[in-house]
Amino acid sequence: MRRALELARLGQYTAPPNPAVGAVLVRDGRVLAEGFHARAGRPHAEAQVLKVGQAARGATLYVNLEPCCHVGRTPPCAERIIASGVRRVVASHPDPDPRVRGGGFDRLRAAGVDVTTGVLREEAQDLNPSFFKFLLTGTPWVTVKAAVSVDGVMAPPGTRWITRPRTRRHGRVLRRENDALLTGIATVAADDPLLTPRPRRGSRPLLRVVLDPSLRIPPEARVLRGLDRDPVLVVCAPGVPVAVRRRIESLGAEVAEAAVENPASSPSDGVTQPIALEAVLAEVGRRGAHTLLVEAGPRLTSAFLQQGLADRLVLYLAPRFLGRAEGTGLFDATRAPADGRRELPHAEPEHRSARYACLGPDLLADFRLTAGESTGGPSSAIRQRSRGKRSRHS
Repeated sequence: MRRALELARLGQYTAPPNPAVGAVLVRDGRVLAEGFHARAGRPHAEAQVLKVGQAARGATLYVNLEPCCHVGRTPPCAERIIASGVRRVVASHPDPDPRVRGGGFDRLRAAGVDVTTGVLREEAQDLNPSFFKFLLTGTPWVTVKAAVSVDGVMAPPGTRWITRPRTRRHGRVLRRENDALLTGIATVAADDPLLTPRPRRGSRPLLRVVLDPSLRIPPEARVLRGLDRDPVLVVCAPGVPVAVRRRIESLGAEVAEAAVENPASSPSDGVTQPIALEAVLAEVGRRGAHTLLVEAGPRLTSAFLQQGLADRLVLYLAPRFLGRAEGTGLFDATRAPADGRRELPHAEPEHRSARYACLGPDLLADFRLTAGESTGGPSSAIRQRSRGKRSRHS
């Protein structure tokens, strides 16, 4: 099973929105075939290893996810396994897709195939956290990325870089791991970013999301370029004039309204009431994005963290002191109300929840926020009641 998980990781960044799945076919202690699911629409891992034909009879199939039993873009794997004569299937956990959810195991058992489940279950669930969260909540797995000085200060938008080029390249590569990227209008106004993945991700588009309550994004903004390849969703507050909305839509971007955090309160300092982030995540999820990367200024970054909406935190620490006079502390600009703020979940220093690396003089700290304290880590999500969301697993 560990080998199956290694194979699954080969498709971790190309298989989405499908899950990463690996399979190993074994008989009499000898590996007959190995495979992994590389891309949606391509053969599933089980189908790849069963290409050995008659050699599969009496063999044992190891796979990290329950074989599917529904017809999608590919035939159901459970039927292929039965027809192949495989004697035993060893799997890590059931598929949360409502079209499967134990049905694959039931079909195999009914056909006389011996089924064993629960092998390396936690490791397998950790491999596909976004798949589980999206199916069970309808919202994406959220990664928050931030660059801070050693005294915990983020440089405000429009100022110089505090990390080195190598670190910034690493941050851009993170975009390739995600279906959507989110930033705020303050960052767009100050930095005029393009927000595209570099290097490109093949055929997968990146949904670029801009939170802009009063819809003041300029038509010449660079983020509004390349819409044929990487679409843009601009989220505004209710009540924006129709003419303003149509002006942005005429450029090819999509505009959506979302609820504000506190409709009863009046805007302060002439700024439109901030958009409720949970409503934003629902909008992103409705567009099929399983994963979301937040690249924003201190205000949005701290809001995602302190409202408990982040599942992963990627910190780049630069070996310099900025001080509050030159920037904003990671939690100084929080939008969370005093009674709704949360401390950062504890990330135990072990391989499944935290990792550290040096990127030249900068330090990378990559935390998986613990399930139960963040919203929808795989272990907690599996215990949640499914809302009946359909998967694009096919």
